Amino acid sequence: ARRLLEETIEHVTQGVLKISADRRIEFFNARVVELLGLPEGILRLGMPFQELVEYQIRNGECPNQSEELIHLLRNGGVLDQFHAYEHKRPNGRVLDIRTIPMADGGAVRTFTDVTDARQRGDRIQRAEAEFRSLFENSIVGIYRSSIDGRQLRANPALARLNGFASEAEMLQSGEYL
Repeated sequence: ARRLLEETIEHVTQGVLKISADRRIEFFNARVVELLGLPEGILRLGMPFQELVEYQIRNGECPNQSEELIHLLRNGGVLDQFHAYEHKRPNGRVLDIRTIPMADGGAVRTFTDVTDARQRGDRIQRAEAEFRSLFENSIVGIYRSSIDGRQLRANPALARLNGFASEAEMLQSGEYL
């Protein structure tokens, strides 16, 4: 059963790292090595977790992290409680890192690459801002209505064209179009 579990974990898209109660690396899948950009052989079973932390700090992995988080990492405090944060790697990839304490005193740490999702979210926000700007700043009157014809939104130009000072005033009056 353990072999089946380890084989399954080896094929998930998340990086999975198990840390023992005495703060040693007990298990990891290949995805951890890939996501963290670790050279072959750096991460080893039985090695102290702190060795991995110090290696990452020395190699510029944590320039954007708070001193508080660095302190927690160095002192293993991040392993004693649920902890989640995003880490932007020097290569631009963004990892969602979660630490889940285990009943045996150890912890499981997961690494999920959320770069593409963050980039999609950023593109959507930019598109929304551009649309909002076009709507608000257009010299042409624009409105949005419900399927039953009830006006839901109007831009400032349409309000002015109908003799109102604002969209709210125009929509409240019910006297438009």
